[in-house]
Amino acid sequence: MLISNQGNPNKIKRDSVLAYITVTVDTLLPCSNCKDQQRILPPLNEFVNSFIEKSKLPIPILLITLLYLTRLKTKLPSTAKGAYDTPYRLFLASVLTSSKYLSDLNSLTSIRVCEMIQRQYSVREINSMERSFLSLLSYDLRVTADQLQELNKSL
Repeated sequence: MLISNQGNPNKIKRDSVLAYITVTVDTLLPCSNCKDQQRILPPLNEFVNSFIEKSKLPIPILLITLLYLTRLKTKLPSTAKGAYDTPYRLFLASVLTSSKYLSDLNSLTSIRVCEMIQRQYSVREINSMERSFLSLLSYDLRVTADQLQELNKSL
């Protein structure tokens, strides 16, 4: 757990979680270096930080996002490879799934996500990302307090 006497400890913790999410999603699987000419995406860390800033998601949702991404890493075949934008897609799917898991009333929606990312992906694409992500996790979204506490300690 990050502890500091300077600044806002919640801000420091949030920055730490965002950094872990970005590194985790970026290293899940080897991805193509060929950028999509149709879709211009910012660097991954800017994309993640901007999305989280706009969404104002609480830390528990971010922790569950990180937990799902870590869980996904253990389920992917060693031969899995992704397209250039796969980390972006996995991030969006994991944060959308985490938000819905924790809160039915105030959760993110595909429409809201689409708007927040300035329509870089369509609602249909975001829905497809979410379904694929759920399938990759075998629809196992369970999260225990112990898992969250353990993850929180490691940050």
